[in-house]
Amino acid sequence: MANLQNAVAELNTAQIHPLSDSDQARRQQCLQQLAESSPATPKPTDAADLSNADALYCYAHARRGKDDLAGVVAALQNAAKLQPWDVRLYLECAHVHLHMSNYTEALQELQTLIAVDSSWDAINVLSMCSVCKNKLGQHDGALADLDKAVAGDPYDVRVLQERATAKAALHDYKGALADANTAVQVYPECAGILTYRGHILYMVGQLEAALADLDKPNEMRPSDEVTLLGRGYVKHDLEDWAGAIADFADAEKHAPLDEHASKQWAHAKERLITAGGLVATQQQM
Repeated sequence: MANLQNAVAELNTAQIHPLSDSDQARRQQCLQQLAESSPATPKPTDAADLSNADALYCYAHARRGKDDLAGVVAALQNAAKLQPWDVRLYLECAHVHLHMSNYTEALQELQTLIAVDSSWDAINVLSMCSVCKNKLGQHDGALADLDKAVAGDPYDVRVLQERATAKAALHDYKGALADANTAVQVYPECAGILTYRGHILYMVGQLEAALADLDKPNEMRPSDEVTLLGRGYVKHDLEDWAGAIADFADAEKHAPLDEHASKQWAHAKERLITAGGLVATQQQM
């Protein structure tokens, strides 16, 4: 009985994101077993006590379990009115807004949090602000937030990669490569970081170095479409037509290719056919 209660409590008090299918199934199973083992246990109410911030916070988690994201936001905002100093309410509300692609609302919650306590979970908050600003087209503001985050922790790999992305969006490829290099130094065996640096190296025209970066993660996770696409682009520009065709074909098995990749793939096929025709002509001569 205690173990079941602990399992439900753990799922209810996790940071507010929509539960995965497996977590929802686990929570439902635990609740059902609890009800069967203790018939007298009252069922959770759907009503929220609007005068109690802690009750509203728990209610928000209950609504999260039912995928009622609008209900989660309303409960957290009502709780914040009662306890405006409780920064976790703004952060979790921002998380939910981000999941709903409500970037303006998420940014407002984060800015309120910063006004209340700018030091609380500062790097994560700044990172989230940058995500919102990038989505809203405020690229300079996003980069400024990430500069502050990196100043707080120069070796946070996630933030370094996010800042590299922001710099690349502003066509500062040299700066993006510098951040990617630092990230690789901190975490040299991370497939995702190597793939990312490979794409940056491709953008700055360092094709051999890009391919070397992309080959490593391809060995670690050969079905990753981002790595396969990168290899396809690089091999195309290196005029390795057969290699490019193979990588684009593998990438398409996992996700539809965008217009640019499709054109590169088609061009590689055309060049390979042409090259094959030339070889056949030379052999006949």
